Amino acid sequence: ELMLLNSATGETVWTVPRGSYGSGQTLMDVNPVILIEGGKQIVALNPENGTRIWGQEPEASLLLSDKNLVLFNRKAHPMTMSAVNVKTGGEAWKTPLENYPGDKNTKLALSSMGNAVLLTGPEAAAFSASDGKLLWRIPFPGTLGPKAQAIPLGDDLYFSDGSTITRSDPASGK
Repeated sequence: ELMLLNSATGETVWTVPRGSYGSGQTLMDVNPVILIEGGKQIVALNPENGTRIWGQEPEASLLLSDKNLVLFNRKAHPMTMSAVNVKTGGEAWKTPLENYPGDKNTKLALSSMGNAVLLTGPEAAAFSASDGKLLWRIPFPGTLGPKAQAIPLGDDLYFSDGSTITRSDPASGK
């Protein structure tokens, strides 16, 4: 069970079962909802009584707490990325990832980069966090080799192959 305890008294405020969320559950956020990521779902719970507000089954996800959005990426064809309002579960925007290469051996990852979202996998692509529009797309890992990593730091973007770090323009990917 998941439990909310009164921090002053230690008394239980509410409990809810958590089995359907999947193993490896992580608390992502507590305001404006309690957001929990499990192995099968991300769910939003009402902080007052623990009732489920919404749930999604992502393949990759990213919380943009400053925008009250959770991003989801789905590999199913056609592949899409969507932003969901944390409080309501309503879709804020959805972007098709046209012709994004499928690769069963490469895990897709989402990361925040200033006002953009970086999707890395067989390619690297940046999208506007506010409306999901594609900003740029480049082959990945490109010339850096198969051990390359994308490292967004604030408004900066770096690529590393384990021995070399290359700074890229986050606005263009160059």
